[in-house]
Amino acid sequence: MFAKCYLDADVNPLVGQMLSSLGFKVKTAVELNNRELNDEDQLIVAMSLESVLITRDKSTFLKDSKSKKKNHFGIIIITEETKNSNSVRIAKEIYDLYLNQYTADELMGFVGFV
Repeated sequence: MFAKCYLDADVNPLVGQMLSSLGFKVKTAVELNNRELNDEDQLIVAMSLESVLITRDKSTFLKDSKSKKKNHFGIIIITEETKNSNSVRIAKEIYDLYLNQYTADELMGFVGFV
């Protein structure tokens, strides 16, 4: 079963468009008017959507023991700024390293990096 994805507001929308073109269901914080939510609330939204959270907020999710304990559907942390010039490459890395390698069930509780 394919994982669904939820993009935090700090991720370029082109990443979501690329993942969507690869067949994944993608929702974004921007489209759901969640741009102003804090990181913990973004994770709660992703959990309610049963989706992998794709974010750039490395420090929050590495230090936050709550995110490590929550029964989330996976967190993928992008370690560089997403710009128009690199969004396609980043989306392909997310696909190649995680979304094409693991089922939605296998990504539960997982935290990975690109």
